[in-house]
Amino acid sequence: MTGPYSLVNPKHPVTTPYTYFEAPILMPKPGNKGWMIFSERYPHEYVRFDAEHIEAEKWEVCDCNIPDSRHGAMVRLSEEEYNHVLSSFSQK
Repeated sequence: MTGPYSLVNPKHPVTTPYTYFEAPILMPKPGNKGWMIFSERYPHEYVRFDAEHIEAEKWEVCDCNIPDSRHGAMVRLSEEEYNHVLSSFSQK
């Protein structure tokens, strides 16, 4: 939590001024093959935007959304960690 930090900021707007998004989460795509922004579109839906480069003039809206969700966080897990989470919450 103490850094060091560097500023990562898209050079161009990702959304139009007439749509309302909040709580954006910027993260690299798996394998560092571009960037993703997950943002809440009020109310109750997350939308993902993709771009190959942080400086992209246009970010594509991914044809996937996460309905009924609000104010989340992204955490990268290894396959081992993911399997542990699944087994911890499996029904017995």
